[in-house]
Amino acid sequence: MSTPYTRDEFNARRAGVKAVMRREGRVLVLVSVGLGLGQLLFIAWADSNLERRTAVPLEGLIFLVYMGLVGWRGWRLQQQLRAARPVCPHCGASLSEMSERIAVATGKCDACGGQVVA
Repeated sequence: MSTPYTRDEFNARRAGVKAVMRREGRVLVLVSVGLGLGQLLFIAWADSNLERRTAVPLEGLIFLVYMGLVGWRGWRLQQQLRAARPVCPHCGASLSEMSERIAVATGKCDACGGQVVA
C-alpha cells in the first residue's frame, strides 16, 4: 500500500493527462485528416492514370495502411493516457476521467474507497 497523493501531486498528474491529450490528440487529428486527404488524392490520381485492375488493389492497400496508422496512433494515445493517469495507491486502479473528478471532490477512490488524495 502506497501513500496517498498530495493535492499538488494529484493536480500535477491531472495536468499531465491534459497535456498528453492535447499533444497526442493533435497528432492523431493531423495524421488521420492529412493521410485521409492524401488517400483521396491518390484515389483520384489512380482512377485517372491506372487501369482499373491495378488501381483497385492499390487503393485497397493504401486504405488498409491508412487504417493501420490511424489505429496505431489511437492505441498509442490510450497507452500514454493510461501511463499519465493517477493510480489508486490502495487497489492500483487507474483513475479515469470520472474517477479523477470523484477523487478531487472526495479524496477517495471510487473503486475501493481508499484515500487517494491526502
